[in-house]
Amino acid sequence: MQIGIPLTLAISYLIGSVPFGVIFSKTMKGKDPRLAGSRNIGFTNVLRVVGAGPAILTLCGDVGKGALAAYLGKYYQSPEVGEASALFAILGHCYPIFLRLQGGKAVATSFGALALLYPLEGVLTFAVWVATVLWTRFVSLGALVAFAFLPLIMAWFHPRWNTILFSLAIAILIYLRHRENISLLLSSKEKKSF
Repeated sequence: MQIGIPLTLAISYLIGSVPFGVIFSKTMKGKDPRLAGSRNIGFTNVLRVVGAGPAILTLCGDVGKGALAAYLGKYYQSPEVGEASALFAILGHCYPIFLRLQGGKAVATSFGALALLYPLEGVLTFAVWVATVLWTRFVSLGALVAFAFLPLIMAWFHPRWNTILFSLAIAILIYLRHRENISLLLSSKEKKSF
């Protein structure tokens, strides 16, 4: 059943806007991650603020919504719409309508979209993230390095303008959402993640 590209993108944005970090933290522990730690709604801060259970569910939800949005676009429309749907879900996570546009940093949601659309490239990007985090112990730096490499990885395997633009858009969003982390890293004030 075709639901139309505009509706697919709108649904993808709404899927991305679901704040799993807030939902699981509040329902399971009665705490709002936006009021403690880094005040982010993603896995890392939820883990710090309320523990592993809500954090793992948050991670699964955030990865899942990126994959679901990409699936809706790709399999009900086209691969190009899949990329657009993924971007709308990532935008929804960053600027969720349900949280007055104050969302997360989109790393997990981006990995979910990549896993569905470009599994090999997603694995390579994730490998860069893991290596950087293990080497530096900064989760934020891992994201910045990994998604800086993403457009290069995409250009190598898929030298198509739409795919390269798709990966660049993700990288730009990741960097925009990590502005504070970049400032802390440059001033040597970022706290190591473990």
